[in-house]
Amino acid sequence: AYVDAISLLEKAKQIAAPNCSTPDMYLLSLSLGANYAAQGLIDESLREFQSAIDNASSPYEIAAAHFGIGKCYTPKALNSEARNHFLKALE
Repeated sequence: AYVDAISLLEKAKQIAAPNCSTPDMYLLSLSLGANYAAQGLIDESLREFQSAIDNASSPYEIAAAHFGIGKCYTPKALNSEARNHFLKALE
């Protein structure tokens, strides 16, 4: 299911990118980040969560993306980085 979701989200992002609104790009990036993480594709997930931060339009959206980054760093045993992003999610 995740592989199908990733494929569809990647295609949607490619098609929409030239004309995509910031809120839509945020949602695409956040969704891709979560799906990549679920598949263990941590580097790809981190890239998408950072893109979500870049396209976020509210503190809540920024917090959600930082939380996703923190979750990615945890299995990599990068605890300091994970902690920093979890704290940013609480700001």
